[in-house]
Formats: sequence, C-alpha cells, structure tokens
Amino acid sequence: MESPRHTLRIIDESYESKSRFYKMLSIFAILWNHPPLKYQSIHRYPGDPEANHRPRNTDDDGQVLLDPKCPNCVPDSPCPSAWVYSSKLKQCYKRIFDVDFATADRTCRLMNSHLASIHSDEENELLLDLGRAGTTMPEWRLVPLIGGKRVKLSPQRNIHDSRRVPAKTIGIWVDGSPFNYTKWSAGQPDFAANVESCLQLWPDRMAGFGTDTYQLNKWNDYVCDLRYRVAICKQPAKY
Repeated sequence: MESPRHTLRIIDESYESKSRFYKMLSIFAILWNHPPLKYQSIHRYPGDPEANHRPRNTDDDGQVLLDPKCPNCVPDSPCPSAWVYSSKLKQCYKRIFDVDFATADRTCRLMNSHLASIHSDEENELLLDLGRAGTTMPEWRLVPLIGGKRVKLSPQRNIHDSRRVPAKTIGIWVDGSPFNYTKWSAGQPDFAANVESCLQLWPDRMAGFGTDTYQLNKWNDYVCDLRYRVAICKQPAKY
C-alpha cells in the first residue's frame, strides 16, 4: 500500500504536467490567431493580372516568409512591406497622408522613393484607384498629390542680338523621368494666379461641379503649399 505522502506527490506531478500542457495549448491558440512577424502578406494592386499568382519565397497561403533575424524585412519580395506592387509596371506604390508638396517629396525620398510619376493610361488608373476616396470632395486639398511640378526656366539671351528671351515654364517629374505622358482636364494646367504649380489627380467628384464627369480621372494643377489628404510615393520593384 502506497503511503499518503507518495500518493500526494503523484497527484502534484500529474497536476503540473496538465498545467504545462494547457499553457502550451494557450500559446498555440494565440499564435494561430495572431501569426508571428515571420509571416507577412505582399500587397498587390487589385487589378494586377498576377494578383493571384504565388510569389517566390511564400507558403501555401501566399504569405511571404520573413527572415527571423529581421522580422520587418521582406527578403525576396518585389516591394517593401505595406507597399502596393504592380507586376506589369514593375513598380511599388505607397500612400502618405496630410502632407504638403515639400514634406511629401522629402518623406518619399527618405523611403528610397519619389513622389509618383505617370507614364501610361494603366499607371494613371492605378494611381487614381490608390487616391480615390469614393465620395464628393468639398475642397481641392483633399484631391491626391503626385510628383509633377511646373518649373520656370532661367531667361536666355538671343545669341544674335543679345535680347533676353522670356522665361518659359515646363512640366517635370521630381523623379527625373521624362514628362512624356499627360492626362490634363479641360483647360488645365492654367497656372492660376501664378501659384498653381503642383500636379494632383482628380479621381472623385468635386463639390460645385454638379453631375458632370468629363473632368474625372484626369489631372489638375494646384497650390503646392497646402496640406493634402494623400500623396503617393513610387519606387522600382526588385522584379
């Protein structure tokens, strides 16, 4: 017959074993509902033809496997974490909020990118989708800002008679790419009051324009110093 002390010790060990087991079950449940940072999704543009294509270095659920030594890094991903990827354009895009042009330009550069340039109808549509609020905008500062800007060239002298040639203004992209595609709304750019120098998209209806839609999905020039609701950064994808 076992002594009471021996029986008590067996009961205690059994309780500790069950306690450890339930703790392990609890930890497993937490991890199941909140995966660790070694997994992270690639964000793709909804219209991307490869949106359902499984990228490299992913598991069966399409999750990108991250380096456990650098949980915020995405090794073998075409874009940094939380950027939108277009496989056809081979570009990455990210929205930033509540910025004027100078702040937006600086913020994008700090992320190894630039305020977005546009070079095709497809890219224009993509950026319109990223900037669209889906409601009527009561003021122009709520319309998305991108990386186009009007700059004035220095006056030149006529080499034949030394007269000064009037200064010209041209459109540029701040990323240095050629300004070879435009989608201006009717009457734009108008450089109103000599202060509207920055380029914004027009994805939503504007208050005061009624039901007219002929201006939608095109471009407008506006003041650079206002704080815009959203601006869009762009950088080349890794592949």
